[in-house]
Amino acid sequence: MLLNNALPRIIAAKNRFAGTLTIVLQILGWLLVFEYVEEAASSSSQVPVELC
Repeated sequence: MLLNNALPRIIAAKNRFAGTLTIVLQILGWLLVFEYVEEAASSSSQVPVELC
């Protein structure tokens, strides 16, 4: 009986944790993309300087 009462709470906590983890992973993914784009932009702007 005790397990039956605790189970929905455990599932809810697990779902909340999974949701938080998903958000954190999305933010990390966006940061990685932003870093890559920023680095690509800075390296492409340095190419003409090196050619001159």
